Amino acid sequence: MSRYPATRVAAATAALLCTAGLAIGIATAAGPEVAPSPPGAAGRYTMSPVEGGFLRLDTVTGAVSMCAKSGSGWACEPLPDNARQMTDEVDRLKSENDKLKDDLRRMEDEFVGAAPKDGLPGPRGVPNVQLPSEKDVDQAVDYLEGLIRKFRERFENFGDKTDPNRPPHGGPALPDERAPGAPVPRTSTPL
Repeated sequence: MSRYPATRVAAATAALLCTAGLAIGIATAAGPEVAPSPPGAAGRYTMSPVEGGFLRLDTVTGAVSMCAKSGSGWACEPLPDNARQMTDEVDRLKSENDKLKDDLRRMEDEFVGAAPKDGLPGPRGVPNVQLPSEKDVDQAVDYLEGLIRKFRERFENFGDKTDPNRPPHGGPALPDERAPGAPVPRTSTPL
């Protein structure tokens, strides 16, 4: 007695025959798309069963299609080929990278090179910039300190000029003539 029931063997055989018939039907329905294969060689397409139909692989181009039963029969729709898109994108980026490298080399040749002496124009009219000496930096710092000192003095004098008790033209201070209980004005404090 067989270890598999007869109904199970019959069902498996029927499924195998249906699959083979389907594969033959799809191959013959493709008609002109299918190139004749040389004798003894495998066919151009390989079919793999998947949920909802079959995947068809074109062994020549690598294109993959999903074949499913539709209202009028079987139809194969090409699946998106991300590998081809990625290859195209990599090629585009390589081309862009090569162009940018060429631009960088051109700019380096144009703007960088042996620096001329005595402040004369460099390559292609680019002026030679000389850094200031330590003496020049000290002079600039001294000048800046003088400006800050003058600003501070003027700011302090400004506070004195806005004092309401200050007499005109630097005379003696005037007595406070405010009404009794009036608020005392604030004076600014020097920095």
